[in-house]
Amino acid sequence: MKSFGKYDLVSKMTCCVSALALYDSGISYSEGQKQDIGILGTNTDGCLQSNVEFFKDYVEHGRTLGRASLFVNTLPSIPMAEAAIYLKCRGPLVYMAFSQKRVRSLLSQSEKMILRGESTTILAVSASEQEALCFVVAREQDVPAQMVCGVEEVMDVAEETMTLDEMVRALTSMALEDDGRGLRRADPNEKRSV
Repeated sequence: MKSFGKYDLVSKMTCCVSALALYDSGISYSEGQKQDIGILGTNTDGCLQSNVEFFKDYVEHGRTLGRASLFVNTLPSIPMAEAAIYLKCRGPLVYMAFSQKRVRSLLSQSEKMILRGESTTILAVSASEQEALCFVVAREQDVPAQMVCGVEEVMDVAEETMTLDEMVRALTSMALEDDGRGLRRADPNEKRSV
């Protein structure tokens, strides 16, 4: 990946988690293939840490010019834009800040974007310097049979769990059921423990 070294940590996390989510969902990407995939991203701090580091360097070196070797992300949408460039996504690119229920809000907005026809697939990304998560939200007719969870199910689990690890464990146990033939769509009426 060209320019990966210049990315701040949030951009690196966003690119990696987005690529992994596409891989896990069976969506391939390549250098020459643009896709109708949008990215909706959120985090709590935008690119604040990059700006702080750049300003510290600026002050420490006499307040004349920032060094050319330092690149500063000034907009909170830059991590999503870097992922969109690398993954060849040509759908909408949106940054939104959510004060409450971040995962539920992120997924709800992604679903609205799909229903409005803004894109056939949305990468719903929440990334910080400590952790990152990404959901692939797609039109129902575009989802392979082995993909299991609906947006509402994931939003419910997100509200019931406290940490990212708990959410991953709950979604994995809820969604994946081995019936001897591989993965299958879970029964929506089945009781599940989180």
